[in-house]
Amino acid sequence: MRETDINKLKAAVLYITNKLGRTGFHKLFKILYFADMEHLANYGRVVVINDYVAMQRGPVPSTLYNILKEVRDGNPDFISEIFAASIKIEDYFVTPVEQPDLEELSESDISCLNNAINKIGHLSMVKITQLSHGFAYKNAWEATDRRSYPIDIYDIAIEGGATKERIAEIREIEILTTHLA
Repeated sequence: MRETDINKLKAAVLYITNKLGRTGFHKLFKILYFADMEHLANYGRVVVINDYVAMQRGPVPSTLYNILKEVRDGNPDFISEIFAASIKIEDYFVTPVEQPDLEELSESDISCLNNAINKIGHLSMVKITQLSHGFAYKNAWEATDRRSYPIDIYDIAIEGGATKERIAEIREIEILTTHLA
């Protein structure tokens, strides 16, 4: 993961947790998931670079989950060290200790984050879990008996309402990104 991607992920986490205050991993993860789903469907890219996996209580951004566990357990590596000074973690709850760098987030990123916060920020864990078990999640969860199975980005876009044209754009971007990497 590039440092610019890490800084954007940190800004998104701080944006959400500054809006909500102390936030559980579960709610944080699902807000990011719904924001990414909307952004992907409408703009052809996610808000933050992260691979989502299907776990029992819904989609989990695996990179962020690992970062938060490292910070919580006091074992930060280079990536999680970037987060360590800006958040406080107790058990599975994140509290911000600084403001987000809004220059890391576009207007559309912020709009989709706000929409996701408004959609589920006030809901219980049970209700959020139900809402996050949609088409994309179910395809990944039922694809194997192995848990934490990757959720297909195209399924996320389709669930978010992406058109066929948008899906083609996402595929094109993915091909270009793979060849340029």
